Amino acid sequence: MPNRPFTRTLLILLFAAMLAPGCAPTAAKPPAPRAAAALEPDPPSYYPHQTGLAWTYLAEGESVLTPPYTLTVLGPTVMAGERVVLTRLRGRAVDITYYHRHDDSGVHLLREDRAGYTITYTPPIQELPAEGTLAPGAAWEGQTVATITHDDPKQATERHNITYRYTVLEHRAAQLPAGRFDTYTIELQASDATNRTDTRQHAWFTPYVGYVRLRGDLILTGGNAITDAHAANTTRCSPDNGC
Repeated sequence: MPNRPFTRTLLILLFAAMLAPGCAPTAAKPPAPRAAAALEPDPPSYYPHQTGLAWTYLAEGESVLTPPYTLTVLGPTVMAGERVVLTRLRGRAVDITYYHRHDDSGVHLLREDRAGYTITYTPPIQELPAEGTLAPGAAWEGQTVATITHDDPKQATERHNITYRYTVLEHRAAQLPAGRFDTYTIELQASDATNRTDTRQHAWFTPYVGYVRLRGDLILTGGNAITDAHAANTTRCSPDNGC
């Protein structure tokens, strides 16, 4: 932050001695305006990742008065000589920073910073396909090694061999607290050969808006990624429509 100009204040008694009897005091000058700056996000892209974009979520069934989870695009950085975009999910006991690469082939997850440890994926996980290819029946898959490095040096580094597959199950409208959206339901199936565990999760994604339902049953309640163009074609929740 730049240093503010330093001003010297003269003693009040000195001013009083200089004023002739009967002279009216001069009016105080209004404070000079100060320089200020704020970032405003660019319009969201097909897979929104512009700096400053933010979304808020609540777990399904929670009261709207409950403090929300917030997903925010922090902006670009460089990781191992590669440009990536940092996104942070915060709320209650959750604090995760994601490192994503966006390119012509889609969106890839390289790393997660969590409380007490970091997960690095080699090669990166492909979370979304090339822009414009989302459609029911579309699928992509891969394998990665998830390396877990703990902040505590006494804890051993872990490595997990992960096989994953994403499938677009359907394209349909969904009503959420943030409005009505055309969504793609994306299923993730993953197997951890190291721990011999399997998982299956679902997310809802809307192009130019982002995830309207995150894995873990977090549903969209608001955010600045909901563009004016989308809002014009969105039915907002109100007591009249049961939201």
